[in-house]
Amino acid sequence: MRKPCSPLFDPDEDQAVKLAEEALSGFTEAFQQHWLTGMRAKLGMFQQEEQDEVLIKDLLVMMQKHHADYTNTFRALTWDQPEEGNILFGTKEFAEWRERWQARLGRQSRNPRTLRRS
Repeated sequence: MRKPCSPLFDPDEDQAVKLAEEALSGFTEAFQQHWLTGMRAKLGMFQQEEQDEVLIKDLLVMMQKHHADYTNTFRALTWDQPEEGNILFGTKEFAEWRERWQARLGRQSRNPRTLRRS
C-alpha cells in the first residue's frame, strides 16, 4: 500500500511516508471531536461540558446491555416518548441517566425543548 499512494504525497517514497503519517496523526483526535459534537446534537446539548462524553457513553453502554435499537432510542429521547417494549426505558439505571441528562440540558442557555417554534 505504500507504493501506490506515495506519489500522491511526494515523489520520494520516504518523504511521502513521512508526509502521510503527519497527515494521519491528527485523525483520531479530529474524529473523536466530530463524533462527540454529533452525539451532543443528537441529545440536544448545544454547549460543551466536561462530563458530556461520560453521559453519552453511559447511554450507549445501557443501550448495548439492553439491546436497545439505536434509531428508536434516539427518536424516543427526542420526542420524550419512551418506546413501548424497550426494556431500557423501564430500568432504574436509565431513570438515573435521564435525570443526569435533563440536568445537563437545564444548564445550557439554549434548551431546544423551551425554544418557541415559528
